[in-house]
Amino acid sequence: MLRQNYHPFYIIHEAITRIRINPIVGGLYEGEMLYSLSQVDASFWLEYTEIRDEVLLLLIVLDYYKLVFLEEEEEEIDVVQKNNDFNK
Repeated sequence: MLRQNYHPFYIIHEAITRIRINPIVGGLYEGEMLYSLSQVDASFWLEYTEIRDEVLLLLIVLDYYKLVFLEEEEEEIDVVQKNNDFNK
């Protein structure tokens, strides 16, 4: 429904929830839901500023996690130690 821009007021809240669980969620391809958010009409974002701010916050959080992930990639990661920490 989001891809078709059908009732975004109701659908975007569900999209936010699903993107928080899995940022690359999509039915047809990975990242479809994020892409569909970017295709919502500008008039919607101007009218519903609270929802816009919630999506903006979500994007900031996702960007932060991307930065943390990239920093971890640069370091050598002891996979055995990470698994042991996870098991604890």
